[in-house]
Amino acid sequence: MTVASDVVRDAESVVSVAAFGNATTEGIDTAATAAENGGDYVDFAHGTTRLSGQNILDKGLNHDDTLINEAYSHAPGSFFTVKVDPSDPRTALEVAPDWAKRHEGDLCVVVCRLPRTVVNGLENAGALVHTTIPYQSAFYPESFDAVNQNATWFWVDVQRGGA
Repeated sequence: MTVASDVVRDAESVVSVAAFGNATTEGIDTAATAAENGGDYVDFAHGTTRLSGQNILDKGLNHDDTLINEAYSHAPGSFFTVKVDPSDPRTALEVAPDWAKRHEGDLCVVVCRLPRTVVNGLENAGALVHTTIPYQSAFYPESFDAVNQNATWFWVDVQRGGA
């Protein structure tokens, strides 16, 4: 189970600044860290409220909590993310906060880093699927145990844009 102490916050080696529109995030330089780690992992960005993000860090992925916090889902209880392209991490850090803006309150992006072997296994089992419209990666509830056991989480604060 993930606990808040497993979360990387503001680690100098992985933090960069990404700005977009009226919002700013302190983000993760996944291209640099992927190169350092030989590309052995895959990152997924999830935009949400800070309260919900903290809940994920404290309890891990939980089917009941995803049902409470989702809006207009075609796969109820799933965890929706944006797969981070190491050659273009900025795109995921732009898309995920836009999804978060559907919610009221302070926003964040939690980034789930998983070993590539775990991601491949989840994809092969149909527990993780990727779509292009909308651009997302959906972790189905049957993936949650594997995610909770293997994920390293990163926290990215998001500033809500102007009026």
